[in-house]
Amino acid sequence: MGGGPSSLPKVEAPEVAAEQKATLRTPPNAVVIGLTGGIASGKSTVCQVLEQQGGAIVLNADHFGHEAYKPGTACQAELVAHFGEQIINKEDGTVDRKTLGGLVFADPKEREALNAIVWPAIRDLLRQRVFEITNENPADRTAKLIVIEAAILIEANWMDLIDELWVVTTNVDTAKTRLMARNSMSEEDAMKRINSQISNEERRAVAHVDVPNEGDESALKDAVVAELEKLHARYSRLSAFEMVDVVDKEDQVQTTAKRAVVRAFNLISRCSYVVLVQQTSGKIFVQRRSDLKDSGPGLLDPAPGGVLGAGESYLLNAQREMAEEMGLPGLSLEHVSALWYEDGNERSWGTIFCAKVDADVSSLTLQPSEVSSVELMSPEEILTADPSQFLPGGLAAFKLWSSKQQ
Repeated sequence: MGGGPSSLPKVEAPEVAAEQKATLRTPPNAVVIGLTGGIASGKSTVCQVLEQQGGAIVLNADHFGHEAYKPGTACQAELVAHFGEQIINKEDGTVDRKTLGGLVFADPKEREALNAIVWPAIRDLLRQRVFEITNENPADRTAKLIVIEAAILIEANWMDLIDELWVVTTNVDTAKTRLMARNSMSEEDAMKRINSQISNEERRAVAHVDVPNEGDESALKDAVVAELEKLHARYSRLSAFEMVDVVDKEDQVQTTAKRAVVRAFNLISRCSYVVLVQQTSGKIFVQRRSDLKDSGPGLLDPAPGGVLGAGESYLLNAQREMAEEMGLPGLSLEHVSALWYEDGNERSWGTIFCAKVDADVSSLTLQPSEVSSVELMSPEEILTADPSQFLPGGLAAFKLWSSKQQ
């Protein structure tokens, strides 16, 4: 994304295996924001700021709705099959929106039928365009900011199109006043439009960023610029653009997504854990995580490892992490157990490994961006220490390893 105070870092898109490209959630070299909000909330103004200050490319879902309705599309064919030829303009073959609207306005079942046909078609067009944008100039590896503006983004369940969800909120009275002035509506009609949509509370419940719009346009612009700066900070982290496999509860790969997106949506990832035992003392090598880490900075980790990259195996990930973070290449790792871990911030499938090493702390070569220091602790010290000092997932893995040593 070029220009503005919050340009995203220049990133090299990770290599993704050919069989995985079709399962990419969003492009590796882009950040895709879903922007939603109620009627008269100020979405258009927010989009203008994102374009002007952030260099964003804005895709308006309404435009793609018109595309979906065009003659010759599968969407139009489905509409005709359900609602009949009466919805087609005989002059140009386009959908007569007024006629179609009359059929669905007072019939909730027919409105659901319309949405079931049109929303997936719009979603497919949006996804296609997002990937087209990032492929237009393969030589340009600058991370692009793409915004999908859609009032129905939540209702249509288009979350898999985006990396994070922004919602523009304004109170009902303000929205009503704006709508009456902008559209020359009566108070009754304005409230009907507002009440036909989901509430701000429902939007906030699933949003990552809330952009309040209760003041003037200047205040709104300042709020958006502030959020752009926060976006830049989130995606400037070392691991934000790393591509990782997303799995289901059975540990089957479903898609591939950026690390930042896995965290934003609490998707299920894969992790390796390695309990390193000093051969001579039986003590455990415990990492203190770098303050640069995107999760658990500064915490102790008695079972360090990492999040598996796209297409990476548990074993190869564990060996790579130990080589990169600790300077211990080619470790012979013993499989201990699988581990399902879940808390308020993380859901993951993991594999625990163990290795006995003939080394001491001074002989390790640490990666400063990942590990600030390493100390030796006995298993008893780890198990009886204050758990808040430790990375929760790593502590859970260590406890499971320890239980199998009995």
